[in-house]
Amino acid sequence: MSSLEKRKLAYKSINKTSLRITIHLSTPIIYPLNGIHLDALLTEVVARELFSYDLDRWQYQDKHIELPLPLEKTKGEYPVWKASIGFTSPIVREYQDFWIKRTNAEFAGYKSSEIIWPAGVISDVVSKSLAKEVNIEKATGPANNPASGGFKSYYKKRDLLLTDYMIFHAYGNKEEVGRLLKTLNGIGKKVAIGFGKVKRIEVNEVEDDYSLFTPNGKPSRNLPVKDFPNLKSQIIASRTMSPYWSKRDLVVCYAPSSPIPVWEWEEDVKIESFEESWFEEDLEDNYSWFDD
Repeated sequence: MSSLEKRKLAYKSINKTSLRITIHLSTPIIYPLNGIHLDALLTEVVARELFSYDLDRWQYQDKHIELPLPLEKTKGEYPVWKASIGFTSPIVREYQDFWIKRTNAEFAGYKSSEIIWPAGVISDVVSKSLAKEVNIEKATGPANNPASGGFKSYYKKRDLLLTDYMIFHAYGNKEEVGRLLKTLNGIGKKVAIGFGKVKRIEVNEVEDDYSLFTPNGKPSRNLPVKDFPNLKSQIIASRTMSPYWSKRDLVVCYAPSSPIPVWEWEEDVKIESFEESWFEEDLEDNYSWFDD
């Protein structure tokens, strides 16, 4: 029996309960447009364990297969994992910054037109180049192309969130979910350069199941309209399973109000106004996202 089949049988039989997963962060997070699904995070970890010999396979849509997870699944025409997207803490700040890269001009190639080649280069006589433009490399070495490729120059904006933790809900096995998630170094986009760095993760059992719906009855993840009719929420075209970035097999779904909504149902949390936080003298002491 293969490792994949063994994992399917093991996950099918293990005990599952309502869970809250709190991922504490030490750096700002760059969030994707379709939100951060908990089942996508778990799928990435399971894929690494089952296909460690082919680490880049999950970057290619054609290599994706449905993997078992220690979660419960819904019934219907389009089953989905009982796992929410990520919600921010009530204290959160959103802003934009810019990512700039400029190729070193010293090693950049340049183009020239109306080149005249001396005799002996392309002909026995002095010849005019037939090409409209000729790429000329400097004598220092290979030319960097600032318009494309690895040396491309760019100026891009990115959306960031400052939040001390993110909340996910699921219906699954506490121990196995915790074991898988503890291998995560970061969440969101651009984790390789330090964004969305995970400080610690807590997995706790809770009484109520918010893996599909928030306390006010709104979707806490993308839900197929076919299986969940008559909901009052925005409608989008989305996949119902990982990878959510893919444009294949899209289904009409109800979606949460935002890619990264705020978890509004915390007790004893006062959300300060912008003016209050601006004039707070001990800002660093009060907000844990500045600690590291």
